[in-house]
Amino acid sequence: MRIWQVFWLCISVCGLVLLLGSYAGAFHPIGDSLAVFRLPLATGGIFAGLVALALRRRWIGALMLAFSLVAGGQIWAAFIPQSANDLRTYRLYQKNLFLIGKNPAPLIGDVRAATPDFATFQELSFGNRKALAGLNDVLPAQTVCADGFSRSTAVFSRFPMVQGATRCADGVAAMQVRTPDGPVWVASVHLDWPYPYNQPNALKRVSAVLAGLSGPVIMGGDFNMVPWANSPRHLSRVVGGRRAEPAHGTFDLMDVLPIAIDHVYAPGGGVAELRPKLGSDHRGLLAHVSL
Repeated sequence: MRIWQVFWLCISVCGLVLLLGSYAGAFHPIGDSLAVFRLPLATGGIFAGLVALALRRRWIGALMLAFSLVAGGQIWAAFIPQSANDLRTYRLYQKNLFLIGKNPAPLIGDVRAATPDFATFQELSFGNRKALAGLNDVLPAQTVCADGFSRSTAVFSRFPMVQGATRCADGVAAMQVRTPDGPVWVASVHLDWPYPYNQPNALKRVSAVLAGLSGPVIMGGDFNMVPWANSPRHLSRVVGGRRAEPAHGTFDLMDVLPIAIDHVYAPGGGVAELRPKLGSDHRGLLAHVSL
């Protein structure tokens, strides 16, 4: 075998190891960091598998090709649009407000046009929090919690709040409201950046708060993680929720690669629509969800 062929096979095997590692987020947080790049790794694995087959390295080529096709197919399936049905009775507007200044008129106009029942916001600064007073008439019940970014996480609702039923912690705000279907918790989540940053500790802290909520929970947030990784899946199990589909690229990694890191979960799942950035570095979501 020629030197370049040995080098190619070594690189291919390393890529396969990284792809396998992207499923290990439940065992070590580096797995979730790798999961962000699972689709590029799977795409590279397909190409590498075809080359390995051409080099008559059939067993490694077949292994790489099969696993890469399965991994890539699972991700592509997450982006397939879903059809709405009459069971999806509530609307939640999800938005990270970073970079939105003191006059977020486009955002307020978009929220009002969407007529949501709930809104979950992250990274409220002092300035844009004051400007969001323009939503007080349509989303009058509000809970705002400071977090470790010197900003705030918030839940807004058109339904009245259950007296005293709020929870605040670094990275999560939750409020129980009275809906036509009874009391429902609405939670806004903001996880830290993934490993080697502080997301593992944030996941434990937020999980502890969400685990204490009794009754149905609708959760929206900036999870700073793709939906097929461990941390969003773990939180969805904590609240007993299913993700509103499909996934949408809400944040442009390095201003080039759209990645899906904002999500909405509800007991009955739902359908998510993409909203524009409106001055933020995140696109918003409007999710039609059910209990």
